[in-house]
Amino acid sequence: MIHFDFAASNLQVKSSAERGAAHTVPRAIPLAIYWIILMKRLHVLGGPGSGKTALAKIICELSGLPHIELDHMAYADSDFFRPRCREDRLAAVKTYSSKEAWVAEGVYFSWIGRSLKYADRIYHLTIDQVERQRNIDAKLSLRFPERDERHARHLAMLSLSNSEYDALYKNRIEGFLKPVRDKLIIVHSMEDALKEFGTLRAN
Repeated sequence: MIHFDFAASNLQVKSSAERGAAHTVPRAIPLAIYWIILMKRLHVLGGPGSGKTALAKIICELSGLPHIELDHMAYADSDFFRPRCREDRLAAVKTYSSKEAWVAEGVYFSWIGRSLKYADRIYHLTIDQVERQRNIDAKLSLRFPERDERHARHLAMLSLSNSEYDALYKNRIEGFLKPVRDKLIIVHSMEDALKEFGTLRAN
């Protein structure tokens, strides 16, 4: 269930799935409900800690679209040290991308070409590296509160990936996205992405 507070300067979205946690998003977001009727397949990508999952969850809660977490397809139990083979990843992407509606999100690019091809809109979150690292630290602290060896391994891996992401985007990902640039939206924050729904509706 979603609760809206239209009286506030910003829209308060409270998700029952988040056990009462409130997300503050721009007031323009109700327009997304109408826009989603036409745009039913969305792909969100960006570096580690850029807010992909948070944005996808809000969109899915507002629209009712199914949430596709690519981490589950890339790794067994989302454990970054248990990767699935490329064939399994491609098969999983083929399955969901053939469906009528979805919101897929993940850092990946080399094996999600079919998802980008069939997406109605693609968002690339270009969050500052320092902010991404803060988000990584916070997320892993929640996932591994005991800060054991698993926490240390995942932190080291994600921190390295984060430090390399901007160069990777410039050298490889940007070119990979050229065939779909007509439906690609570059945003600098989750709030910017949500505002974009209102802009599309106004146009």
